[in-house]
Amino acid sequence: MNCARHRTLLASLAVLLALLGGCIVSDLTNALRRGQLGWLGKFPKIELEEPPAPEGTLSDPVPMTVHPDAEFDLTTIDDKGLAVFVSDRSGNWDLWAQPLDGAPPQRLLDLPSRESQPVVSPDRDWVAFVSDHSDEHGDIHRVKLEPSGTLDQVNRSGRKEEEQLPRVNTIESSPQWVNDDLIAFTSKTSDGWRLFAYDWDSEKTWLLSSSEVREFALSPDEDHGSLIAYLAGGALWLARLENGRGDKPLRGVRVSPGTALEGFPAWGMRESDKGLWLYYTRWMDDTNLDGLVDAEDNPSLWRIEVDSVAAKTIGLPEPLTGGEAYDVSPAPSKHGLYFVRQRGTGVGIVRLPLAGRAAGLRADEAQVDAIQNWGSAYDRLLGYRWVRQRARTASNQSLEIRCTYEIAEEFEALDNLGQAMAAY
Repeated sequence: MNCARHRTLLASLAVLLALLGGCIVSDLTNALRRGQLGWLGKFPKIELEEPPAPEGTLSDPVPMTVHPDAEFDLTTIDDKGLAVFVSDRSGNWDLWAQPLDGAPPQRLLDLPSRESQPVVSPDRDWVAFVSDHSDEHGDIHRVKLEPSGTLDQVNRSGRKEEEQLPRVNTIESSPQWVNDDLIAFTSKTSDGWRLFAYDWDSEKTWLLSSSEVREFALSPDEDHGSLIAYLAGGALWLARLENGRGDKPLRGVRVSPGTALEGFPAWGMRESDKGLWLYYTRWMDDTNLDGLVDAEDNPSLWRIEVDSVAAKTIGLPEPLTGGEAYDVSPAPSKHGLYFVRQRGTGVGIVRLPLAGRAAGLRADEAQVDAIQNWGSAYDRLLGYRWVRQRARTASNQSLEIRCTYEIAEEFEALDNLGQAMAAY
């Protein structure tokens, strides 16, 4: 992957792209009428178990997509056993769908414009996405998931509600379905990034909160009470999304302590008691040793338990991957944890147990002894961090101190003296 393409991919993964180019709406509509839209119904339903976790060692990610071109912007559809994602394998950013068992993918849209950030409606009838075909900055559209699908835009020209939400020459991003007819999204206004809602039936748009919201994830069902995890100021926050319109700020609490950059929030159900996990990405290690921790470094995936009644986190966050690759876009499914991984020149979708690479580890001294013999420094760091978090939860101070020492030693061996000192 050349440098320019690498920078483009990183920008899209961080949801910071400003889409370029475009085509007229009539071209898109005609393409849809010609049957260039795939249909999820033609995929057979699959039965796929969560991958097993090897005892006492780390799980290796299993590739789902194997292609030299980039795949990103991943979402999963559990009841159909499908992943919907963006790929440039055809030479353009198109929407694709693929069974979660790794069967061959099929293209959902074959259009000259660039599409990104697909999300499927709860009734599985529509997919909403961002496209540059009518606005170089990117607008949100939806299409029917059937061969004769039709196009709807969030901001149609000539619509009265545009006066309530001036968005000329701005970017719309991060579509999320609230229900089958209502979608939430972010828009860059003169006051910064804000959260809006749009009703497809009434064609009305309104402001949901006056708080900064760069990207976000809504809790998966009504039983958990309209929680929102959102990105503001480089960190993730958790709040209850109140009904109503516009002038109220979100009363958020930080998802995890520290100063790490965070993003890509995604909700998952707990395996045992049907509670909630919040999955997300953290940039916390200076993996390229340039003295900074930023989006150029390899991030890792984490999760934390959430109390949906109190709208707060429970316990400590758990590391799922360890910075050995560029891991983003977690998409938890009953079939496992899917995410986008870039390692070397390859970018694709991979799968792990829901508890991540460390799902089979134990929190004891013998496990720490075993970790010392692992070959990769970032594998060892993941193992020590996982055991340390469990030791803290169990108030096992001696085990916590030992893991902290081992973490500092690893960073010192990597010539990362700043993080070696910070480990203490």
